[in-house]
Amino acid sequence: MEYSTDNGSSWSIITPSTFNDGTYPWTIPDTPSNECLVRVSDTDGDPKDTSDSVFSIGGNCLDIGNLRLCADSITPSGNVYTLTGNVNINGKLWFSGKVTYTKGSSTTGTLLSVGYPYVKLSNGNQPIFTATNIKYNVNGNARTMNPISLNSASYALSLTGIPLGVTSDPITITNDGVLIGGDIVIGSGNLKLCSVDVDVLLRPGDKVYLQDAHLSADIPSTIPGIKTTSIELHYDGAQDELTGSAVLDFPFLAVTGIEASISVQPGCIDGFRISVALKKSIPLGSTPLSINGLTLEVDNICDPPKFYIFFGGDLGITGIPSEVFVLDDM
Repeated sequence: MEYSTDNGSSWSIITPSTFNDGTYPWTIPDTPSNECLVRVSDTDGDPKDTSDSVFSIGGNCLDIGNLRLCADSITPSGNVYTLTGNVNINGKLWFSGKVTYTKGSSTTGTLLSVGYPYVKLSNGNQPIFTATNIKYNVNGNARTMNPISLNSASYALSLTGIPLGVTSDPITITNDGVLIGGDIVIGSGNLKLCSVDVDVLLRPGDKVYLQDAHLSADIPSTIPGIKTTSIELHYDGAQDELTGSAVLDFPFLAVTGIEASISVQPGCIDGFRISVALKKSIPLGSTPLSINGLTLEVDNICDPPKFYIFFGGDLGITGIPSEVFVLDDM
């Protein structure tokens, strides 16, 4: 059994061996730190396990719901607390300077950071914002810090004369690290060309991981006779999957539009779907039914046992608009 006071950079022995009876009495050492871990392993080194997150020994901390705000020194004055030296939240989000926390309730309050917040990654400290003196609304139950000054309004920037709006999502302290995100919109009003929504996870001691990203755009096609009405791209970090779709209009064909989408996994195109909407429905024999559109879908290419091909269409009733009645993907 071992313990660390520097988030696992070095380890000290608690005991070289003990019976595997489920408990062990440990006299806590006089080593104040907010970055403590415990590691238990078999005497031959395997199996072993380490604390899920850091804890404090002899440190000074404030509990805010599911968040713990710690520092080397905390000076209270009524409901206002001044924190200095190694200021951090849950041992995951750190601050480069003094922090003042004003308590609103047992789970909420406001935090003013003189320095900037950062995460300790494997390749060095990564600032969340380079700006200083930022004020945050803290919600301990939701584990969020909402940067008030950054969220009060979108920043009106300029990109070669095109408006560029940027908004920031709240910072979320998760069990895995620090989740941040935001939106970027190019254009405004009827002239909005593109929007990007991104979430990234910063894992302490590790690196930055893209969790989720979504891009949507309305870009006219440069190909004669084809009009691009929309493009969508989405990345799902949990599934490590990229999906995308485009809606195309072919004015010279007897179709109202063609919609195509593709699903991509690492090293493999997993599937695709093409749907054609017809300008004029096709009668289905002598029945009152008619074909309003056609669909081709191929799925699970990356997983051959589940691979399948679907071909079908949308069936309607002759003389009745598809907005009133339609059978999709028959």
